[in-house]
Amino acid sequence: DWAAVEVPLDRLGPHAWDRVSVVVASDAATETAVQLRGVAFLEAAPAGGRGGGGGGEEAATTFRVDDGDGTVPLYADALSPGVVDWSWNAEVEMDAELPGGGRAIRADAGPYGALSLKTAGPMNSQGDPRGLALEFWLQPLSSPGQEGAAEALQVRLDAVDEAANNASAVVATLPLQRFLPEGEALQLGAWAKLRAPLRDFGAEAWDRVSWVDGTGQGASFLVDGVNLVDTALLSDIP
Repeated sequence: DWAAVEVPLDRLGPHAWDRVSVVVASDAATETAVQLRGVAFLEAAPAGGRGGGGGGEEAATTFRVDDGDGTVPLYADALSPGVVDWSWNAEVEMDAELPGGGRAIRADAGPYGALSLKTAGPMNSQGDPRGLALEFWLQPLSSPGQEGAAEALQVRLDAVDEAANNASAVVATLPLQRFLPEGEALQLGAWAKLRAPLRDFGAEAWDRVSWVDGTGQGASFLVDGVNLVDTALLSDIP
């Protein structure tokens, strides 16, 4: 029987898509025949606006954990559908232009402030045996009185309880330095790629990630290329 399938491109992330594939997802499959007809691009209905920080409205589109290739974007030049800004005590620019082109998130955090992103659903199911990691690029920015701020940044995950006025039921915080390759350090004005395995924070239904100033003096930094990645596909995460 024929089935009509519509795939909103915004759910796959804000990219310049120029290829579409129908993939057999079962490892045991050896031969599969598929017929397609009426393949076309349709104009989507306008999506609802994104909510603001600190417990604002949820995005209209549900955040999707499984996109079929083990990588789920949270931010790539713009917030992905289902991801909203929940930053606190920070001035955040979600589309800061980069000198070489493209955009990133710029955060100027006050004392113990943070850039914080909330997903409309858990990034991983509680107790999920699949190993996911949070992958992102970060560039510390120079600012008076902020010496050592980059080294003191922390990565925090929350499991938000919507029934309790969006309070966090569980919080786990680890130093950002923990996720740098051994022997490397953050450099002001230089990009560093980090991967933080969610299992390091515990097996909870995490739905919020924050980059927190740990100095009490504030910190300025850029963040880009925020993704959830399947560690089973990555050779450098044991």
